[in-house]
Amino acid sequence: MLSIKLIMPPAIEPVTLDEAKTWLKLDTSEDDATLTRLIASARQMVEQYTRRALITQTWRLNLVKPPALPFIILPKAPVQQVVNGFTQSDATTQVPLDLSKLWLESGTEPPRLVLPSSLMMPVTGPLSLTLDIQFGYGDQPARIPEALKQAVLVFVAQAYEQRCAASVLPIDHIAGLIAPFIIRRI
Repeated sequence: MLSIKLIMPPAIEPVTLDEAKTWLKLDTSEDDATLTRLIASARQMVEQYTRRALITQTWRLNLVKPPALPFIILPKAPVQQVVNGFTQSDATTQVPLDLSKLWLESGTEPPRLVLPSSLMMPVTGPLSLTLDIQFGYGDQPARIPEALKQAVLVFVAQAYEQRCAASVLPIDHIAGLIAPFIIRRI
């Protein structure tokens, strides 16, 4: 079983407050706090629907049982790097993982992380595998595909207009923008 937890959120959002205000044709700062929350919420919704991270963020993946296959299908894309890893054979003993033995398979979606044979079934080795992985297009919004940034802005606009959280909006109005970026589950 694979679990995933955000351990380092993005330092910035894919669109700025000024970009959102320009998109909405607002020239007042009265709703800046609301817009800032809506931008974060909209980014999260676009990321959830596409299974992509827009801005660099680090997630902890915990695999409770060694995989039967020589790879792990990663739950997000794009992958930047594996930054940390360890195995754990009991409640207290963590053994650092030699990250040079892991290999990110390029060009696959969903992305796959190839593991050394020592981490696979049968269970003679560790009981769990923990990996800290950076996902995202980078630290700067300029690296994010424009259609995904546009989807964030459309979500913000609709949530602002309806005075609701982006998470309660249907995706129909952005489906065409995000469709080419959705990573299908296998």
